[in-house]
Amino acid sequence: MKRLFLLAALVGSTQSHAQTYDTSMPESAAIQNPVQQLNLPDFPAQLNFSQLGKEWRRFTSRSNDAEMTRMYGGSQPQYEQVLNDWGIGVHFTKGEHLTLGKESYLVAYRVDPGMEPQDLQQEIQQRLQAMWGHGQQAPPPRPAGKFSPRASLKLTLLNLRKLGDFDDLKSFDSATDLLSPKDLREMSNYNLRRLGQILSQYGRYQPLPMRDMNALRQMMRNQNAPVSLLRDPANNETYHINTALAGKKTDRIGNLKSVVMVYEAAPSTDNTRGVLYADWHVERVPEWKWEQIRVVKPQPPSAEDVRILSAKRMQRLAAMFNEYSELYELFPRFTDSQGARRKFMENIGGSAQTYQSPVSNRWYFYNRPLA
Repeated sequence: MKRLFLLAALVGSTQSHAQTYDTSMPESAAIQNPVQQLNLPDFPAQLNFSQLGKEWRRFTSRSNDAEMTRMYGGSQPQYEQVLNDWGIGVHFTKGEHLTLGKESYLVAYRVDPGMEPQDLQQEIQQRLQAMWGHGQQAPPPRPAGKFSPRASLKLTLLNLRKLGDFDDLKSFDSATDLLSPKDLREMSNYNLRRLGQILSQYGRYQPLPMRDMNALRQMMRNQNAPVSLLRDPANNETYHINTALAGKKTDRIGNLKSVVMVYEAAPSTDNTRGVLYADWHVERVPEWKWEQIRVVKPQPPSAEDVRILSAKRMQRLAAMFNEYSELYELFPRFTDSQGARRKFMENIGGSAQTYQSPVSNRWYFYNRPLA
């Protein structure tokens, strides 16, 4: 009875738009690419939320996507909130339907997460792990069931005969269904801060992967980090990056506080732009100030900065030696500095850079009399 009542509410909410076609239609409930080949009248293949009004209804139905059900657990209660936050199974419709062959279909538009399938699957799994208290790279929180006003909606035909139960049937309301400008700014700031944390850990041992967005995206995948961090939630487009930092190490840049690393491609509604700097802090920069900030180029560190860095590096080595004091017994085995470095790296870790002087870029020497 629930299914029949909800279906009647949807289909009866507007004047029927049924038409008959001779074109044969697959049995699947959600039609994606084939829809664009049918030349359907009055039904664009894609919409955005600015084109929706009060005559539209929102509902959730996941029984129509067997593959999504198999991959993510379908309608099991512990999965529903995670899927709903990404819009998986969320549809918007005016109640129009059409007939293709002997089957009738509800014309609806589904929310497009805007991510590659492999990244979306990784993101969902990370959110589930975070919900269960596992995982170190929990994705940023999302306001439940809300979407960016510029998110895409893709045409989907739902087979009325096979359509399952509807959940959360309600009228579209931009105030409750869409993220506010403040929400979007806060989410973007969170994205940039998390991205800075991941890059700072990576950059301790390796050059920055800033050649292009593909290189940065691959680094995120390799680190099992949420690729969604690379997208501005205001428009679902990727952030822009400072390619002048490609292949550089942050300890070889002297003006980290003023060099832009990652930034929003366009200003927000308050005329500010979210920016991640090379020293990992995040600011919202007024648009009038943006041009003079954007052109700042990375500069080499001063002699004093290099001396300070060398002292910090030696302090880190000393702390590592103290933590693994049993290594002092290995000193007699060393016959040269290269052997010492190799044994240190095998036993106490750290990259080769840890054992190099930032002053000369040459290896540190150990005290041979200790051997």
